[in-house]
Amino acid sequence: KRRDQENEEIALTVGKLRVELEAEKQRAKVLFMENARLKSGIAGLIHLGIRYADVEVMKIAGDAQLSTPCTDSIINSIATGIRIKGD
Repeated sequence: KRRDQENEEIALTVGKLRVELEAEKQRAKVLFMENARLKSGIAGLIHLGIRYADVEVMKIAGDAQLSTPCTDSIINSIATGIRIKGD
């Protein structure tokens, strides 16, 4: 009887761990997709080839919810006339 109880506890623990693992896998997928979306947005901003602030470009970036510390830094650099490597 004791062994049955131990086996049941082990089975419950394994079940809980499986649920946690699936939740973490789902979270990793969501984060991966968010990362890809942000990278795409940043690449789009960089490849625009602009050197100075373009209000319409910044509006589009804002509408697409691409505002991150990195994109904000790029936009601020463009707005202040600081050249980005490669310009």
